[in-house]
Amino acid sequence: GGEPLGVRVWGETLELGGVACTHEPPAGNPGRPTLCGHLHPLVSVGGRSGPARVRTPCFWFDGFTGVLPAFGSFTGGHAVPVGAGRAAFAAGDRSVVPVAQTPCCTAVPGGGQPPARAYDRA
Repeated sequence: GGEPLGVRVWGETLELGGVACTHEPPAGNPGRPTLCGHLHPLVSVGGRSGPARVRTPCFWFDGFTGVLPAFGSFTGGHAVPVGAGRAAFAAGDRSVVPVAQTPCCTAVPGGGQPPARAYDRA
């Protein structure tokens, strides 16, 4: 018996204390708290353009679904909307910061460039 390489496969969903843990976000409204990954959410914060603008991984919440950030040079990312039942928390250098939908701080679609991350800056 045993598990190959010591890895246990839980299947599509793992229930932890009333929270469903999945790889991909559920389709539609899951009706229960769900944590997932897969999307690699990003937000852009700072000035409208230029060096003050930073794209960074974020924790993203849409209704009952929370999407965890991905870190690393090869993860890419998916810009996510903020507002109207959706919230984002930027993963900074040593803190997590709420992101509001305002002219100076908002989630915007990316231009295909690799993300500059807050924690990569000196």
